[in-house]
Amino acid sequence: MEARVELPRELIIARVADLKRDIGVLLDTSTQIVVDASGVEDADTAGLQLLLAFTREARSRSIALRWRLGGPALITAARRLGLETELGLLDTELSVPGP
Repeated sequence: MEARVELPRELIIARVADLKRDIGVLLDTSTQIVVDASGVEDADTAGLQLLLAFTREARSRSIALRWRLGGPALITAARRLGLETELGLLDTELSVPGP
């Protein structure tokens, strides 16, 4: 079953507890997950740590992840920490909305 998780505009420590709960449910009930990061405008280390744990857990359960990106914020934050490969963002198409 394919599921979808929409990441918050601010993927920061104040928001990771709720997101962690939602992701946990998806990991228990899905075989494919679309991660909609199109609205992410800011991400801190806590947010990226949660995504890293989520990505690793999905891989260990053979759950396919597909990323939907709308802007460079998530990739830029992941790159700063050297996580873009581990998160699987290097092969993801980046579609930046036009003016």
